[in-house]
Amino acid sequence: MEIVTVRLSSVAELAAAPNLDELVQAYAAESALAQLGPAVLDVPAYARMEAAGIAHFLAAWRGARLVGFIILITSPVPHWGNQVIASTESFFVYPTERHGGVGQKLRKLAETVAHDVGARGIFISAPAGGRLERVLSRSGYQHSNTVFFQRLA
Repeated sequence: MEIVTVRLSSVAELAAAPNLDELVQAYAAESALAQLGPAVLDVPAYARMEAAGIAHFLAAWRGARLVGFIILITSPVPHWGNQVIASTESFFVYPTERHGGVGQKLRKLAETVAHDVGARGIFISAPAGGRLERVLSRSGYQHSNTVFFQRLA
């Protein structure tokens, strides 16, 4: 079995992964909000964000197979004095890959990328009551917010 490599990738690389549809379906089954519809990888939109330096794509690869990813968004936040803050738009690792440290490697890479672009800190969104929430609380992350959703249209 090939080892997992975690590295900064591009949205084009993610889009070209032979198992992308399967990965997005697994991610949606675990993390999607029914009120927002199915998860999609809008490659043109993400490519524009990537070109603007706002979106960063971190991926875990087992050979050519994509087994996990983080989409990291970085931007200045005016109400914090325009400090750059990073946040995860998406964070997912295949359940079968979660016991080998893949998620931890992705998180550490996200921290490095955020630091390298000048971010003051990083927010990682985790499903309420999920495994990631428990892992982050044991990894030095402070529980800072609880997010609620209300469908408007």
